[in-house]
Amino acid sequence: MDKQFGGFIITYQRPEDLLNTINQVFAQSFPPQKLWIIDNSADQVTKTAIQNLNDPRLVYYAVGYNSGPAGAAKIGLEMLTKEGFQWIYWGDDNDPPPYPYTFERLFSLIQSNLHLKVGQVGVVGQRFDKNLGKTLRLKNIELEQSPVVAVDTISGNQSKIINSAVIREGILTSPELFFGFEELDFDLKMGSSGYLSLVDSRIFLELREKYQRAQFERPVYSKKSSNSISREYYSIRNLLWILRKNRMMVAYWINVGKSISKMLIGFRFGWNYGVLNMNIVFKGLKDGVLKGLE
Repeated sequence: MDKQFGGFIITYQRPEDLLNTINQVFAQSFPPQKLWIIDNSADQVTKTAIQNLNDPRLVYYAVGYNSGPAGAAKIGLEMLTKEGFQWIYWGDDNDPPPYPYTFERLFSLIQSNLHLKVGQVGVVGQRFDKNLGKTLRLKNIELEQSPVVAVDTISGNQSKIINSAVIREGILTSPELFFGFEELDFDLKMGSSGYLSLVDSRIFLELREKYQRAQFERPVYSKKSSNSISREYYSIRNLLWILRKNRMMVAYWINVGKSISKMLIGFRFGWNYGVLNMNIVFKGLKDGVLKGLE
């Protein structure tokens, strides 16, 4: 078998979402030949659900502990590269491809750019400002002017498909990040080695229209849900680690300052929220400054 296209989906205790995503992945007009399920769950529910499908295209792998998206992605990338697949879909259990033709369009993009050193493709991406240490939204006019646009990073929930040549060069995710910015860390490594990240402009624009985000402006600061605020620790810590590792020191100190500001801004939403926010942000800032990536 010509192993052109395989994939993996990272999952953690969401078997119903996972089964829906698997169905949509295999319903693609150009589906992966094999699909690994990298399971971070502690129980057997997901394993049983996969076994009940009795689909020879599925391979189940239990990590044995919660390695986070960063650890699970490393496992998936290594396993599929070892199996000899040329292109690797990196998926999340609750984010299926947006359209039935998504993978077909992305492989058409790959075939049209064989003369370039393409490291990955996807449906939505961002640029990264190395001076400010933040992602930048592409303007609509950029997407309208070209069918393909080069970006700096593509999230794992955006039909991210990796060239296994990248993995064979030793470029992988950093498991110690656990959760948050693991794609940015990986993509910056890839970019430093000369690989391009390309997105399909047509799908990008279609998704902006579908979700009414054509004129979206990111708010300076907004109140977070209880689930989101707990993740703020990883966002702050991991971004500081990545910036320092890549010697983006101006951006590093800017983000240290922003984190200090966040500790105070949270009190706009009440005392209880402010104290919770301050404690989480402080811990992320402390670990982001005192620890780091190797």
